[in-house]
Amino acid sequence: MTRSVAATYTERIFTELAGKPLDRHLNRFAEDVRGHGLVADLGCGPGHVAQSLHEHGARMLGIDLSPRMIDWARKRSPDIEFRVGDMRALDLPGGLLLVAGHLGEETVHRDELWGHGMSRDFRFLQPARMAASLGESGFHVLESR
Repeated sequence: MTRSVAATYTERIFTELAGKPLDRHLNRFAEDVRGHGLVADLGCGPGHVAQSLHEHGARMLGIDLSPRMIDWARKRSPDIEFRVGDMRALDLPGGLLLVAGHLGEETVHRDELWGHGMSRDFRFLQPARMAASLGESGFHVLESR
């Protein structure tokens, strides 16, 4: 039986926050939003960020385009609601947004990921450029690093 990409991704990614500086920002973000309503993790994958925020007291909802990722998220974090959905078409009200990405300027193409054949492009971003783009889209940027 072959493993799905979602299974391999979950296995490799679910515990990654323990060794990343993003974890400190997630803790602070969770403190800021605790008790202020629902927090949506858009593109949640296996739900590792949603789980981390949930553990710090945020009321979470995870949304991902991939039904298999949502299946894994539900298995790993049964106390959190997860939905299949498209972040470009949400039925959610306004709120705070935390954006995280990989630093750089390039787009990297891969035809394989961890032994699975797949065609993917990974876009790397610069914080200033992302903040400007969000501002142009109507978001009020509170902080950018």
